[in-house]
Amino acid sequence: MLRNKWYVDEIYDALIVRPLVWLSRDVLWKQIDQRAVDGAAVNGAARGARALGWANRWLQNGQVGIYVVVFVVGVLLIIWRATS
Repeated sequence: MLRNKWYVDEIYDALIVRPLVWLSRDVLWKQIDQRAVDGAAVNGAARGARALGWANRWLQNGQVGIYVVVFVVGVLLIIWRATS
């Protein structure tokens, strides 16, 4: 028993180190980081930006006249809402 240092290292490894390694690897990394952070936040923001760009691509058609009309209509709506 003295030769093995009262098995302190083995007990510490079994009770502290292995559960922490399991928690870090299988729960925090594979579940929380990969699914929540990478999946929802990072990839979700990219999908949202892509969808928003796809949905609004009709606004950018290269015709300056359309841009002016949309701008004037927007200004008139703001003025109308401010006076009502």
